[in-house]
Amino acid sequence: MSTPTDQAVIITLQHQLTAARASGDRVAECETLGSLGIVYYQGEQWQEAIATCTDYLNLAKKLGHQWQEGIAYYYLGYTYRAIGELAQAVDAFCAAYLLSRQLGNQDVFLPVWEQLNESVEVYLSKRVSASLSSYPMAIGNCPKMG
Repeated sequence: MSTPTDQAVIITLQHQLTAARASGDRVAECETLGSLGIVYYQGEQWQEAIATCTDYLNLAKKLGHQWQEGIAYYYLGYTYRAIGELAQAVDAFCAAYLLSRQLGNQDVFLPVWEQLNESVEVYLSKRVSASLSSYPMAIGNCPKMG
């Protein structure tokens, strides 16, 4: 949940973002979007986190900043997982993992690999559980033999 301190940081970052955009400083804009997305995530402002991290990701791609692109994917993965959107979480963590491997940063790609595996396990267990819960209904609809 967002605290008054979080709100003060958000307001400050929004002002910095406006200034970066007004001055045309795309690097500062990208860095500020990243910081703002993380604060939204930490404050459990999920929709704002997704929108801001997506903007961060898109700008990082345009600028060719793969490191920031990986961070955006990482926080998108966490945010999607927090709201139960597991397929999107897996996609985001997978992209973050591939980028961190490509950049050769073992300190980053091992934790991302762990998050990816955890998200896949949860995703698969929910899919199997959902499939099994519909199984008795399917059997009940089968014609009786004999």
